[in-house]
Amino acid sequence: MITVAVHDNRLGIALDSSGSDPVAELTVARDSFVEALATAGFTVTAWDAVEALSNAEVGRRIEASSIPPMVNVKEFAALCGFSSHQRIYELDTERRKAAEAGQLHTFPTPVVPGWWIKSAAERYASTRKTKPGPAPRRK
Repeated sequence: MITVAVHDNRLGIALDSSGSDPVAELTVARDSFVEALATAGFTVTAWDAVEALSNAEVGRRIEASSIPPMVNVKEFAALCGFSSHQRIYELDTERRKAAEAGQLHTFPTPVVPGWWIKSAAERYASTRKTKPGPAPRRK
């Protein structure tokens, strides 16, 4: 399996192989990649890094990575005490419009649509303005 990622003007490639000689396979993959880019009119001027990992090391890195606790729209609505998750979508729309206008908004930005970092959602739920008047005091 080959995975290609694009970051600004850099390309990343991940190659998964069960062959017995990973260095030889990496060399073949590199040469094929450079040739394919040359055919498309691009030139590789430098390599930032080349890395060959065993399946065990890939597994170890995956286990060591951490994703912060997340909440979905229904859980976020429950944290805020809303009877409907529709209000969360309305607040997110307000946040997005404010951002487009170059203004700040207290509603947290979702990591991906419909999912927020739990601590940001909890902070918003505990400090959100629920009625007219000054903002609630922070603990």
